[in-house]
Amino acid sequence: MNKVATLGLAFLLIFSGCLGIGDDDTPEEETIEPVGETDLGSLEKDIETLTARLDAEEARVELLENRVNGIDDSPSVLEALGCSDGEIARYTGDEWVCSDDTDTTLGSDEVWNVVSSDFEDIRYNITDIRNKIDGLDMSVFVTNDKHDALAEDVHNLFDSYTEEIANLSNDINNLGIGISSLKKDIDDIWDVVDSMEWEMSNMSSDMEDMEWRIDELESDLENATSCQLVPYGNCAGVNLTGANLSGMDLTGIDLRNADLESANLTGAYLDYADLTNAYLYGADLTNAYLRYADLNYAFLYDTDLMDADLYYADLRYATLRVANLTDA
Repeated sequence: MNKVATLGLAFLLIFSGCLGIGDDDTPEEETIEPVGETDLGSLEKDIETLTARLDAEEARVELLENRVNGIDDSPSVLEALGCSDGEIARYTGDEWVCSDDTDTTLGSDEVWNVVSSDFEDIRYNITDIRNKIDGLDMSVFVTNDKHDALAEDVHNLFDSYTEEIANLSNDINNLGIGISSLKKDIDDIWDVVDSMEWEMSNMSSDMEDMEWRIDELESDLENATSCQLVPYGNCAGVNLTGANLSGMDLTGIDLRNADLESANLTGAYLDYADLTNAYLYGADLTNAYLRYADLNYAFLYDTDLMDADLYYADLRYATLRVANLTDA
């Protein structure tokens, strides 16, 4: 049996189980933990490690083939062993040595003695690699399951966020409607404010008129309180224009500098009254009693004194132009 046939037979026996390497002799499989999404880098690293190991096993098979052949005449090997000319490198089963025996024929026992231990290592390593590949397959399967679960979680999360966004959009729309309504309310409030400002402006004008009337009333009140239209009352300088004093008893009253224009004094009792410098333009003193009255410098222009009693009245410097003194 030549060397090539011997090597082929050895491999055939190993992989067919005839050398006692069956399923029952397979080393206990290692437990491979599932790899999650974050372990994909580790999975790639394991694959790279297995590739390196396969490359190493291929190198060992090549070395084993050289051992099975039993000889090696490559210059590098011969030089490393320090072989002489005509010698070859021969494997003794334990080591490589220089030999001048060029017979390359080995028996099956010799072949097995050479390769048995190496084939055991190869068988173990191949089994170990197979187990690791199975574990990697399982890890990939678990990773796919986790990927599917993650995809489903992402899909559910997306649906949830989509619903929340829709709800938020509805809330924003409702808020926009509320803001529009609020703007309308604000516009209505400003309309009311403008109306109130207009009314207040009118009220200001009315208040000015009222203040003027109050001032006038206060003036009249002041005159009314200071001027008592009674006998011997003090009404000096008061304004009694157009006043109706007919028939009143004003005996001895003080009307100095009083304004009695167009006043009605018919039948009034003005005996001893002081009318010095009084303004009686157009006044009606018909039938008035003016006995001992003081009318110095009184202005009696166009005054009606018909039938008036002027007994001992003092009319010095009085203005009596156009006055009616009939039967006075």
